[in-house]
Amino acid sequence: MPLPAYASHTHPPRLLNLLATAHHRLGEVKARHLQRPEQDLERAYRVSAVHGTLAMEGNVLDPLPVAELVDHPRAAESGPEELEVINTHRVYDLLPGLDPASPPDLRRAHGVLMHGLSLYAGSYRDGPIDVLYGDPRPLRTAPADNLPAQVEELLHHAATDEGPPLLTSCVLHFGLVYLRPFTAGNGRMARLWQRRLLMDHWPVFG
Repeated sequence: MPLPAYASHTHPPRLLNLLATAHHRLGEVKARHLQRPEQDLERAYRVSAVHGTLAMEGNVLDPLPVAELVDHPRAAESGPEELEVINTHRVYDLLPGLDPASPPDLRRAHGVLMHGLSLYAGSYRDGPIDVLYGDPRPLRTAPADNLPAQVEELLHHAATDEGPPLLTSCVLHFGLVYLRPFTAGNGRMARLWQRRLLMDHWPVFG
């Protein structure tokens, strides 16, 4: 399937060099059998991943309370920032069993990720949404026309593309951010689904 027009891109030398370096590092990880870290390191990686993706969205919790919530979720007594941590940890646990090419699995992951945080968790939006970054604001309005078909096209492309997986995963990430299938949580869903696609090629992303 051809690349959606909004996701077309070029391959400047700097990009190719970065791709080569990243692939080399991932090869070193595989050669040293580091794909599956020991339990303590695996927990540290999980805490770092949860903290990092939420910090990008403005969550102000430090790594220590994030680690405590990963070890002992307390959803019933949590505020929004704590619930973000708990939901993200739970969706990471589900990730290996989800199909990156499946729109229903994408919606299922969003439902877990945004549980208690969005009234429309797990559902595509049905109206336009302003993209509130850049200058001037809003930068653009993302329409909802034919949105389910566009998401399906993007996921199918990512699953069948024969290019370098790292590059394909970046196209997938950008496509989800561009389409904004949901009313909230699109940035963290884009990072999550990029991670899920990369897991099929390198277990270290698991």
